[in-house]
Amino acid sequence: MTTRQRTVGLGTLLVVYLIAALLIGFWSTPVDGLARGWLLAHLDALHLDGLPDAITYGTVESAANVVFFVPLGMLLTVILPKRLWFVAIVAGVGFSCAIELGQYLFLPSRFATWADVAANTAGAAVGVVLVLLTRGVLALARRRSR
Repeated sequence: MTTRQRTVGLGTLLVVYLIAALLIGFWSTPVDGLARGWLLAHLDALHLDGLPDAITYGTVESAANVVFFVPLGMLLTVILPKRLWFVAIVAGVGFSCAIELGQYLFLPSRFATWADVAANTAGAAVGVVLVLLTRGVLALARRRSR
């Protein structure tokens, strides 16, 4: 695969991710609406089986926000020049703020929160760290194999 093909492929993945994120972010009703009752019932059952009470619906929702932004951090870190890895985190903050602001201004049935911005940013940062760690491990393996 050529560098150009790789860049086009990653760029396409990024565009697909951004479109999906915008659709989810600007869906007119909370996207967890259908799953909320199911998840609450399962959390109750898991609490009875020993799951710590600290793991609540809010905890699961926040974790989902983190996981949701990991691909953004990863894709941008791989696409951008290596020295600009931090731009992926800044982009995560900006993209998350744009979504939350749009929800606040235009979607009264959605809940824009700073906690979501923090969780989304953490997800982008996790994506960056995963790519940087992978690059480091691969570079170390290449040096050792020489």
